[in-house]
Amino acid sequence: MKHLLLLLVPSLVFAYAPLTPKGRAITTFGFSQFDSTQFYDKEGDKLKSYNSFQRNLFSLEIEAGVTECDTLSFYLPVMEVLDHLNGNEYDLGDGAVSWRRGWLFWDDAIFSSEIALIFPFREQYLPDLRYGRYGLEGKLLYARSFFAKGYKTTFDGEIGCLWYAGFPSDQVRGRLSAWVDLSAYFQILAETHLDWGFFNGKEPLNPSFFFWNANYRVWSGRVALNLFFTERFMVSAGYMHHFWGQNIAVGGQWEVKGSYCF
Repeated sequence: MKHLLLLLVPSLVFAYAPLTPKGRAITTFGFSQFDSTQFYDKEGDKLKSYNSFQRNLFSLEIEAGVTECDTLSFYLPVMEVLDHLNGNEYDLGDGAVSWRRGWLFWDDAIFSSEIALIFPFREQYLPDLRYGRYGLEGKLLYARSFFAKGYKTTFDGEIGCLWYAGFPSDQVRGRLSAWVDLSAYFQILAETHLDWGFFNGKEPLNPSFFFWNANYRVWSGRVALNLFFTERFMVSAGYMHHFWGQNIAVGGQWEVKGSYCF
């Protein structure tokens, strides 16, 4: 197990896809800003919203390694929406708790599963902010590391299904990621993500053009640079962009995160 973690991450205390080491807890504070004046309609065509929209997302995530095979996590989002036409809003998003379990271990790879419960702090739908509904997600994950031209490289993927109670559509979700350790202090990350809604949801009144539509699909990409100041402290800066979508905003977001391991 130790050999695997040494391959996958620059130090034992930071694990991206696999598992948080037993007895360790990683706290991550994040901020991102999404700006848009366009949206993808139901057919996937870009349309002008004739509106200026900005979403500022503040997040807290805590991961704890409870055994060598089990990681528990908690996610809390707080969002501020600046909408020129519909007014500004500031409130909690929907939170999540999850359990990740490692099942198969090799010298350079790991296969795991994860179950996540999405829960509303307030059961109220707010366009652009949250569904305000319970959800359950199950997914399978696989990660493999190797050395390419002297650089540690890791490929990681996941696929899962998300079921919602109430009006939101159920979804299939997938992600593919690759990151390369340029040195003991720098790491680059590139990933692509797909949310594919079944379009079996029921539209609430006054849905948003930009986020949290009951029926949406989106294909996005993300790049980031991770800087390790110490084996316990990391800062990440990146950019995420929507390449294509249906019933979701056109555009992307800049993001920064800081992680500390206890």
